Amino acid sequence: MSFIPVIILFSLFALNIPVAYALMVSSLSYFLFIDSSMPVDMIFQRMIAAAESFPLLAVPFFIVAGTLMNYAGISKRLMNVA
Repeated sequence: MSFIPVIILFSLFALNIPVAYALMVSSLSYFLFIDSSMPVDMIFQRMIAAAESFPLLAVPFFIVAGTLMNYAGISKRLMNVA
């Protein structure tokens, strides 16, 4: 019974659903149908709290900083210095 979310995940991958949405749907299916001891409000609270963790927020900020440096020309000058 616990392999059903995995099947849902790979079937959503096969249907070309974006990875973030496929992970969200498969994890929600697990919490709603298999582990129904947790209230629905707590599921969404845990998902949002996990997305707000500091190490996970550092990744998109590094990508934004790199993109800004590339558009400003700083990255080209840094590569010339290196």
